[in-house]
Amino acid sequence: MGTEQDARGSDPTRRILVADAHGTRGPRLSEACERLGLKSVLAPHGSAALELALTSPPDLVVCEVVLPLIDGYKLAEILRANPRTRGACFLFLGSLEGPSRVLEPSDRSLPENAPREEVLRQVQEMIDKRDRIDAFEQATRKGDRVDGELAQLPLAELLQLVQMGRKSGRIDLQRERDEIVLQTETSPQSFERGAVLVRDGEVLQAEAGDVEGEKALFRLLAWRQGHFTYDSGHCTTEPPKILAPVRALLNEGMRQLAEWDRLSLQLPPLDAHIRMVIQSSELPNIVHPLTQEVLLLLEHYSVVREIVDRSSFPDYQVLRTLHTLVERGMVEVGQVKVTGLARDTAGEGLFDEPQLR
Repeated sequence: MGTEQDARGSDPTRRILVADAHGTRGPRLSEACERLGLKSVLAPHGSAALELALTSPPDLVVCEVVLPLIDGYKLAEILRANPRTRGACFLFLGSLEGPSRVLEPSDRSLPENAPREEVLRQVQEMIDKRDRIDAFEQATRKGDRVDGELAQLPLAELLQLVQMGRKSGRIDLQRERDEIVLQTETSPQSFERGAVLVRDGEVLQAEAGDVEGEKALFRLLAWRQGHFTYDSGHCTTEPPKILAPVRALLNEGMRQLAEWDRLSLQLPPLDAHIRMVIQSSELPNIVHPLTQEVLLLLEHYSVVREIVDRSSFPDYQVLRTLHTLVERGMVEVGQVKVTGLARDTAGEGLFDEPQLR
């Protein structure tokens, strides 16, 4: 982090690099960034963008995905491999196709034909977030305990900072549960807690309630609201229980989260009741360990959340497996009962039956 700060010097003005081969869009976007009080330079292709970025490291690169000479995604890979430019975040214009092209937590993407106003709004949001990131970095340099909101600095970006600065400590997280109380056997507490232990920039362990390890980390990455506290004074010599590098963890966690968001209406609700509708003797010879574990849990638990919590696999993978079993007619999901919203008598209540469903 210090290398990037030295490259910037004492000038606090944010630097924007616009890499756009379009004859009119690039210059107009660059001029609009200048009007926002940002220093902006324009590159007509990927090679020029690389040269400009290495000469004067940018805070944000706005670039086409399909960029001549060096495409936008390759440009990001090259700059992030260089200590001088690894802190730059990217706003991609176009579609990032391909399984290997996963957005970093600090990056964003917009359609190729996004209006200039939308691009500028995203630029301003990313610059504002960069200011909060720098404030966090300055506070941790002093050895202070740092508090913040996940809505402003998500856990994924916080872990990126920890990894880049090779920091050690503990991140405690807390968030309120939804106000609607679902009818389960045990009444939930009003808030949830989690924690992540880091050493030299790598994640050692994660906890989310009674869940530990990578499963807990992926669950915490999904928290969009809540409060975090980073304490650099909390160090541990215990051996790591999570061995994967931070970048691989974040890429997989964010991929699962994106899939979960895309399929959220198809996946079974966490508080729905669920049961097997076929006999054990009718089950096919299951080979996949995840499916085997889910079927075994279905023999002992009747609520989706219980199966998700007790499985050793990540939440999204368990829900996808349950969804597949439902589609195959092997499992049946019941309705979710909501306390305080159902009608006790005809003509009363906040919602009618279709709305409740």
